[in-house]
Amino acid sequence: MTLESVSIADELLTTVDSFSCVAHVKVNLLNSSCAVSHILQELARNNVNLELISIRSEQVMFTVPEEAIDVVCTGLKQLGCCFDIEKQCSIVSISGGKVTQVPELTARITGELLSQQIPLLRMFGSVHQITMLLPTTHLPSMVSILENKFGIAFI
Repeated sequence: MTLESVSIADELLTTVDSFSCVAHVKVNLLNSSCAVSHILQELARNNVNLELISIRSEQVMFTVPEEAIDVVCTGLKQLGCCFDIEKQCSIVSISGGKVTQVPELTARITGELLSQQIPLLRMFGSVHQITMLLPTTHLPSMVSILENKFGIAFI
């Protein structure tokens, strides 16, 4: 099945969501006394909501609401972690029952965004969802591309 043979509005998508005011946190685990379990416990103890969590042997990455940045910084400093925070990010999620039946959809969306110099900080795919993290300054351009090139409308 190709993208051209699927009516995106009627068959592919069930929701398109956009969440702004998030920060992207990257914690370096190499040469550090930081343990992922301690990081997660400290942030949970301080009621910090984490999203888009990615754990690797050398790094843990996640997003947090921007209003939690001070709490996150304090907690990570107390644990002796080396980290970077990119503020003013947005999460865009495209959900639908047939996302995986159009295997080139993710590649085409990614290619179009990158060709328009829209930086994707992270991108995730699952059976029913494509989730992208980008700087909020690029959100209007991304919305325009998704609507005009792919017929994906934001409500």
